[in-house]
Amino acid sequence: MKTKQTYARCLRHLLATLGLVASMIACGADASTSGTAKKKPEAKEVVPNAAVPASLFAEWFAVGSGCRATREAAGDVVFEPIGIEAGKPNAIRGRFLMKDYKLSSPPSNPATSIAFARECNVRIKVKPPAGKRVKGVNATATWSFAKDAPVRLQLQNTLYMDTTLVGAVFDDVPVGEAVPAREKDVALANGRFVNVPEQPPLEKPYECGADLVFGSDFTIIAHRKEKSDKAEVKLGGPTKGINFAVELEDCTK
Repeated sequence: MKTKQTYARCLRHLLATLGLVASMIACGADASTSGTAKKKPEAKEVVPNAAVPASLFAEWFAVGSGCRATREAAGDVVFEPIGIEAGKPNAIRGRFLMKDYKLSSPPSNPATSIAFARECNVRIKVKPPAGKRVKGVNATATWSFAKDAPVRLQLQNTLYMDTTLVGAVFDDVPVGEAVPAREKDVALANGRFVNVPEQPPLEKPYECGADLVFGSDFTIIAHRKEKSDKAEVKLGGPTKGINFAVELEDCTK
């Protein structure tokens, strides 16, 4: 019963988040200009996914104006367990493939408002094996975008453990510059906040064997001057999706 209540609480939190995005569009919410792009990290070696316990990733879903899928119902998001990170037996990796997630302007519906958004919120329930608990999570992705000079883009990325915000990276691509093609890496981790106010850290680790629902919200907001202004944003990189890692630890620590 507790697990179902946690899952339901996370779903309610997601619905509230979607409402917040709509409010931000209406108000023209501001975000700080992002810093310079950092060098892409080298790909980490992983053990084949046969090493991942089948029960570890119990449930998952993706919901938003730009995506929809669950473990039971196929959609435009696919979840793949990748494997255990080499040399780190407690670091288990997976990814959400989201090749169809994008914002494109002008949109197909001419009635769409000058400012509009696409969001995709992914959640996955982790069931630690006996004697283990969740220590932390992280997620990475790459935005690929292009825009006309009058368009302002906001790229908002957040990381949650249950309904607690543990990391966020907000990027702002201002008006005044035409961008023919550009990529921007995103790295979300516990306690990492970029261009947003920092949040207090989690005060205590999760209980031994306790289920955890974690996930990321990836939101694109386009502010146009005219409805003919063009912009396109999607997830790039090799996987065109969100890569994540769950770190477990022994309950005796």
